[in-house]
Amino acid sequence: MSLHYSQSNGNPFTQPFLELEGHGKLSITPNLAVINVGIMTENQNVIIASQENAIRSNKVLDVLREFNIPKDDIETISYTIQPLYDFSEGNTLLKGFKVIQLFEVTVKNISLIGKIYDAVVKAGANFTDLLDFRLSNKEYYYQQALQLAIKNAQEKALKIAQGLGVSLNIVPVKITENNRSVIPFQKESFALQSTLNTAIQKRQVEIEAKISAIFHYS
Repeated sequence: MSLHYSQSNGNPFTQPFLELEGHGKLSITPNLAVINVGIMTENQNVIIASQENAIRSNKVLDVLREFNIPKDDIETISYTIQPLYDFSEGNTLLKGFKVIQLFEVTVKNISLIGKIYDAVVKAGANFTDLLDFRLSNKEYYYQQALQLAIKNAQEKALKIAQGLGVSLNIVPVKITENNRSVIPFQKESFALQSTLNTAIQKRQVEIEAKISAIFHYS
């Protein structure tokens, strides 16, 4: 908190003023999730490894379509071929190849996440490196958090003005956004295993707004 009195020497604030910070925070239930589903295959022959990966990947895509996930919500974000070496007795021998294809999938019906995981495992997916709950309309909620931050600054200003015994203009003459943040559900990485009835617990998404506000008083 800053308390100022400025003279009319080019400074636009020619009245005494308070400068305060305000903080607003909301916890919102997420309405979509992003998951990364991967298919990894290995074989001594790189062509066979690639073909096996393609077969399993197509089965995974078929399963995702059965859940009515639009094509635009499924994106291949990585496709890699890695050589596998055997290091023994000071020698380096090529023993095969690993092929990894990774899909990023946006799920708008998050109640289906557990069922989707189970289904893609049965179809051939064998690892994932992301589970991230998000908000599709986070800007709307940020504006609400911003209003809470302004209200917070006003409440502080009123208390200070009452303590000083001065009259406060509750309408700020200047508001500056300090930062904004969206704190999502913690991203998790884990191996997909062939177990059914996967339970996925969604958590709240926190949206924060911080401002600096200037109030005149007399």
